[in-house]
Amino acid sequence: MDYIDAANFVLAGASFKVVVCVLQHANEGTERAWPSYKTIASRTHLSVPTVKREVTKLVRSGWIEKRTVRGPDGRLHNIYKILWQNVQAALDDMVTERIAKKAERAALLEESFY
Repeated sequence: MDYIDAANFVLAGASFKVVVCVLQHANEGTERAWPSYKTIASRTHLSVPTVKREVTKLVRSGWIEKRTVRGPDGRLHNIYKILWQNVQAALDDMVTERIAKKAERAALLEESFY
């Protein structure tokens, strides 16, 4: 299981596409990513307004942090930080749910033998 499984467990639709795109752009050393809205839109086949809306949702739900900085070119750039503790929490929840389902199936199988 990995971050894509965690995102898929908790998120759906456009939010899932956007967070996976940001995660794929993340620098492993800094845990930061800086794809533009336009880049995310292109990679996910979503509109730029949809990407902006979904980034806001992801920030509010604690999957990413977003900081806007002015680059040397004078333009504004977004820098995203992956909040791995929340990705890990989603993975933990997913594992817990799968273990519970497995135990439930085992109990049903055991009942069917008697």
